Amino acid sequence: MTTQLHVTALGLPGVLLLKSIVHADARGSFTQSWQAADWRAAGVDIAFMQDNLVCNARRGTLRGMHWQREPHAQAKAVQCVRGALLDVVADVRPESSLFGRWISVELKAGEGESLYVPAGYAHGYVTTEDDTIVLYKVDKPWVPGSEASCRWNDPTLNIDWRCENPILSEKDAAAPFLLP
Repeated sequence: MTTQLHVTALGLPGVLLLKSIVHADARGSFTQSWQAADWRAAGVDIAFMQDNLVCNARRGTLRGMHWQREPHAQAKAVQCVRGALLDVVADVRPESSLFGRWISVELKAGEGESLYVPAGYAHGYVTTEDDTIVLYKVDKPWVPGSEASCRWNDPTLNIDWRCENPILSEKDAAAPFLLP
């Protein structure tokens, strides 16, 4: 079964919102959330190698901003499978003319949407509903020595999280700022 994707470019090179068809009837719904040929036709030719499932108990849970440095930089495809979230992608590449620019998109369960984040960008999200579950695919494994992060409220990025007092891990709360 081949699906047709509606693809929206989101203002940072390569960052895309891919919307699959949701087939719904009295039984529920069916969505083909990822199909290599369809994604390739949409310009995303990538071999994902791992799925990660993140369960967030409370609204206002913020995870980010995270990325991996080369040669282990990861591309991601992010989906909300229960609840809702505000997903954020930021250009943190020092050599980029778009350094410091970010975009955000709301992802909701049942909408058939995936956010594609190319390697090299920082990624994070804040849940906007309790019991939100996020599924994301990556093309490379996590390598502890290559991980990088910046503080969620970094003044260089000045991200509007639409959340004043997020629930953070100790690690995310203590993440460094991008610039000294």
